[in-house]
Amino acid sequence: MQESTASVAPEPTVSDAEWNNSSIEESQTTTLNYKESVTEPNYEELAADIALACGSEEIISDINTTKITGNKYGIYGDFVEIQYEYGDIIVDELGMLVSYSLLDYDCTEIDYDEDKIRTNILEIYHKLPLPQEYVLTSLINAGDYIEAYFSREITDGIYSSHEAVKMLAVSDGKRVIECRRFNYPLQQETSDVPLTQAVALQKALDFKQLDAEYFVQGEISTVRPIMEGKAEMFSKLAWILKFDYPTDAGVRSIVIWIDLYSGEYLGEDRTA
Repeated sequence: MQESTASVAPEPTVSDAEWNNSSIEESQTTTLNYKESVTEPNYEELAADIALACGSEEIISDINTTKITGNKYGIYGDFVEIQYEYGDIIVDELGMLVSYSLLDYDCTEIDYDEDKIRTNILEIYHKLPLPQEYVLTSLINAGDYIEAYFSREITDGIYSSHEAVKMLAVSDGKRVIECRRFNYPLQQETSDVPLTQAVALQKALDFKQLDAEYFVQGEISTVRPIMEGKAEMFSKLAWILKFDYPTDAGVRSIVIWIDLYSGEYLGEDRTA
């Protein structure tokens, strides 16, 4: 796999569970008939516009629309799911895109040209009803498709990995096959001066009785704090501190999250 980073921002930490979750928490569904309602938009036209912007060439017809209330990728409210022969689209009550899935597409090895792919991805993004202030923070060449991440800039050089859009694209970035918008908004008490890495490291050592000898790197990013065994529905800026411990089976990594301002322990990630 080859990776190309469009800026210094870290790749958004959208977990596989968040990316693959297609369910609505605490949802209620009601079938809509948009043709009988003067207040509802023409969802067939809306679906066609979104699919066209994503590079789809199929004609959108015979759609089925479903009203959903609940939580989708951290976004709360009322949604409309638009299902058609070639894909599935979800928009929120403001008409903003929440997710797009193309069901049938060709996926072949890409002749990777970063400049061309970036241009194509940006052109698609700015045609879609998505937060236009988000910045393209990374492109990843996955061989037969491209991963593109757009994130909200919190401050100079720091981007939210939880207020973000993730796209999968094929055909040199000219066709989007998957799109997800995530919104776990920043919720944090801040002070004028963030913690230095040295202070955050000492707090991590104190919290977890770790050995400073095995500390390998630190960076500032956003995390969803883990409280009572589950991730919260908001994000915080944190020092992400990585420790690598040698074991008989190789290296065991422990990543500790320390609140950038309060020094509070927010959670951790362990890999064997």
